[in-house]
Amino acid sequence: MPPSKKKRVKHQTLPPWLNTDIKQAMLLRDKCRKQKKFVEYKQQRNRVNYLVREAKKKYFNDLAGNKADISSMWRAINTLTKGHSPANNNLPSELTPDVFNAHFVSVVSKYIKPDDQTDGSQYNCSDRLLNFCRDRIFQNTTFSIPPLSVFEVGISISKLDNKKSTGCDGISVKLLKIALPYIAETLTYIYNLCIQKNVFPTAFKRAKVIPLPKTKTISTDLNDYRPISILSVLTKPLERHIHKHLTNFLETHQLFHSFQSGFRCGHSCQTAVTRLTDTWLSAFNNRQMSGAVFLDFRKAFDLVHHDILLKKTIHVQLKHRKYSFLTILLTGSSTMRTCKWHILPRSVCNKWSASRVDPRPSSVLHLY
Repeated sequence: MPPSKKKRVKHQTLPPWLNTDIKQAMLLRDKCRKQKKFVEYKQQRNRVNYLVREAKKKYFNDLAGNKADISSMWRAINTLTKGHSPANNNLPSELTPDVFNAHFVSVVSKYIKPDDQTDGSQYNCSDRLLNFCRDRIFQNTTFSIPPLSVFEVGISISKLDNKKSTGCDGISVKLLKIALPYIAETLTYIYNLCIQKNVFPTAFKRAKVIPLPKTKTISTDLNDYRPISILSVLTKPLERHIHKHLTNFLETHQLFHSFQSGFRCGHSCQTAVTRLTDTWLSAFNNRQMSGAVFLDFRKAFDLVHHDILLKKTIHVQLKHRKYSFLTILLTGSSTMRTCKWHILPRSVCNKWSASRVDPRPSSVLHLY
């Protein structure tokens, strides 16, 4: 029987910070060790350690980029910590696309009793909301969505990330950019026709839902998964155009609460925490007592009533034709039951189900 020999098995993928200088220094270090030149070996070993430290430092500094950009900082942190991916690659057999689909579309009935559900027809806006809107909007002021230009459509598509996932139609961003010079005018005509006729195509509202695990391990509990809906990339220019002008209208007339930090440009968790900290420090300096109550609403976005939300938009002058457009936008969506992971085998069930469980919406379509 031949003698056993130990051999180091290297990773298939080399780290991105490993450059040519480090590789050459490693070869020279190993050569000195084999030749039993221990003095030279120690020198080369220390040099390798120094090069590795400097290469890692430069790599993560470049990865983080602008320190003021929170997204780049998180990308660097996720790379350093190897992300937040499930360790187990085996998908439980009982977690089929149909099971996930039934769970996601029934989330409303699980948290709200049938007796407490309403169609929203009996809802009346509070006087506080009415007075808040009347003080900020003139009587003849209305919200309007201007038409798109070919240039705006081209810029919007050009700014899309090539790595963005494809929707149910299978059209990728890369393919869309290649065909952009030939289809820009046609897409612009379709988008403007949607705005003019108050129609949002049903194909634009079809979403492919992907359940992402909240934990590092694959769980059999359906509550440990978060549904992510992926619409067609063709909807992005129109969505962003509507979002841009709707946000500008609300910001111009100061219809956002002054302390709202979520979903606003220039606002984030940092602004909210900074204000709280300043308030507490001011109270502390004035020898006052501070108290705080933190609320975490479960399924907050899933339980937003579309009919009540649309009723409230009337009082901020989002009415008439544009109100009808928003109504069409939030109703009639459907989803393709999908169950896939970025590290697990893809399993797709080509069936469609309504994304809304009347009288309240389920967690499928979140355009904004």
